[in-house]
Amino acid sequence: MPWPVLLLASRRALAWRALAGTGVAALGLAALATVLPPAGAAQLPGLALLVLGCGLGATADDPTAALTAATPVTARRRLAARAVLALPVSAVTVGGVALLAAAGGVPPTAELVRSWVVLAVLALGAGAAGSRYGLPGALSATVLLGVVLVLQTTLPEAVRQAWPWDSTVERVVLGLLLAAVLLAGATRDPAARSLRSGAPGRRRARPRAAACRSAGRRSAASARRG
Repeated sequence: MPWPVLLLASRRALAWRALAGTGVAALGLAALATVLPPAGAAQLPGLALLVLGCGLGATADDPTAALTAATPVTARRRLAARAVLALPVSAVTVGGVALLAAAGGVPPTAELVRSWVVLAVLALGAGAAGSRYGLPGALSATVLLGVVLVLQTTLPEAVRQAWPWDSTVERVVLGLLLAAVLLAGATRDPAARSLRSGAPGRRRARPRAAACRSAGRRSAASARRG
C-alpha cells in the first residue's frame, strides 16, 4: 500500500480525541505556572510531558489493521504511519507548554526537548506492547510512565546517581533502548515472515503426499525397465 493511502487511512482512524484531551490537559498544567510559586511551577512542564506521553500511547492502538485488510501492511509500517501523524501534533503542544511555562517564570531548556523525545518513544513502545495483547495503548503508556515517575521520585539519591544512569546522556540512551526493545517486540509480524519465506526466487517445498507419489512413480518405472 502506498504511503499516501496508508496515511489517509491512519488519519481517519487515529485516536485524535485522546491526543486532543491530553494536549489540553498538558497546556492547562503548564498554564498553572503563572499562578503557582516558583518551586511548584518548576515541576509543571515535566508533568505536562507525562500527560502528553499518556495520550501518545493511544496512537499505538491499531484500528487501521481492518482498513488495510485488502492490501496487507505490516504492523510496524502501520504504527510508523500513525506516529508520523501524531508526533507533530505533540511537538506543537510541547511548544505551547514551553511558552506557558516561560510566562510563569520557568524558562524552557534543552532538557524539555530531550524529555519529550524519550517519553514519546517510550509511550509509543508501551502502547504498542499493550495493544498487541489487547490492552488500550493509553493505559499501557500511563502505567509505564507512572512507574518511571514513581521510581524517579522515590528512589534514594545514591541509587539515582549510580552507574549506568548517572548522567543525562546515559538516561536518554537507556530510555531509547528500552523503547526500541518494546517497539521491536510489539511490531514483530509473523505474517511478514511467512510472506518473506514464500517470496519469488525461493523454491517451495513440495507437499509430502506429492513427493511420495513421485517417488512411487519413479520406483514403478525402474521396475518395468528392469
